[in-house]
Amino acid sequence: MSGTQRQSTRLAKIMAFTPPVPKSASEKDDERRFARRKSSRTPGLVWAEGATTNHSCVVKDTSSTGALLEMTRTKMNPDCAASVVPDQFTLVIAIEKVCIDCRVAWRRDTEVGVRYMSPARPLPEPKRRR
Repeated sequence: MSGTQRQSTRLAKIMAFTPPVPKSASEKDDERRFARRKSSRTPGLVWAEGATTNHSCVVKDTSSTGALLEMTRTKMNPDCAASVVPDQFTLVIAIEKVCIDCRVAWRRDTEVGVRYMSPARPLPEPKRRR
């Protein structure tokens, strides 16, 4: 096979390829994602510097770039509103003993999408009382 024939065969294969068409809006959203998501149901805490209260949440899924948080019902947030979450905060995941600086990407009812602004770092050791 000559070089011209190989080139035309390669071009024919490229032209014959048709990218898959998304079937729904949710599939279209998934295609825009850079990182794969991993489902979880890990309890978390939204902690903001200078805030009077922290807010409980559940980390529904995570990726290398962000997470989906679902706010939980508390005395300070009886309707589980995502609006109580500040634009920037630290997400504390006590079970994994890590904290991550986050920025809100979107809010919807009781859910908050966040983008990680720092790598996960270990929680500081609690100070012991004497």
